Amino acid sequence: MNEFRTTLWTEVLLAREHGTALDRVFGRYRAPVCEFLQGQGLQAADAEDVAQEVFQRIVERDLLQGADKSKGRFRCLLLAIARNVMSEHRRRRGALKRGGGRAPAPLLPDDAAAPAEAEGFDRIWVANLLGQAVEAASEDDRERGTHYVEVLLEGALQGVPQAEIARRRGIGVQDVKNWTHRARKRVSAQLVRLVKEYACSTEEYGEELGLIARYVGEGAFV
Repeated sequence: MNEFRTTLWTEVLLAREHGTALDRVFGRYRAPVCEFLQGQGLQAADAEDVAQEVFQRIVERDLLQGADKSKGRFRCLLLAIARNVMSEHRRRRGALKRGGGRAPAPLLPDDAAAPAEAEGFDRIWVANLLGQAVEAASEDDRERGTHYVEVLLEGALQGVPQAEIARRRGIGVQDVKNWTHRARKRVSAQLVRLVKEYACSTEEYGEELGLIARYVGEGAFV
């Protein structure tokens, strides 16, 4: 088996054999799907229900195994199925309001996502990955007894000047630069790990890293 078809495929197989294992897949990738659905106008509870069905379809219908190679990127597949299930949800709601039944929907939508819609999902996806990577790197920091990621966040998110960070922590400005560089490397390593968990091929792996670099910057991987 391709080295990039290990973690996600294992989780999907477990989810197919043991229903509760779906929670691991759902828990890892639900946030960007739910955020996208709410951005499309669904209420939070409806977005959660639709997202749950998205992952159930991936597991039950073996969509990863059968996806067309040119369209089988996991991120793109999630977006396509999310749009399809969302449309079905809206049709069902409309039919119920009119007193009708549930009209069947195709497995995937016939039309591709609009560029702005796809880009919006990409931004949400990358932001979610970055958040997970920072959280994991922070946990690693705590275990090591270092504060590299804290320094990175103070400068990158809070806009605190390096000289001020150095003064607050009683270290030199060069130390701040060194800690920031080490933190970036740790976050980058976590991003690579997260992508490897769902990328099903060398091509998809490279494409996903390129997507992250597009939104986070080429310096995301140092």
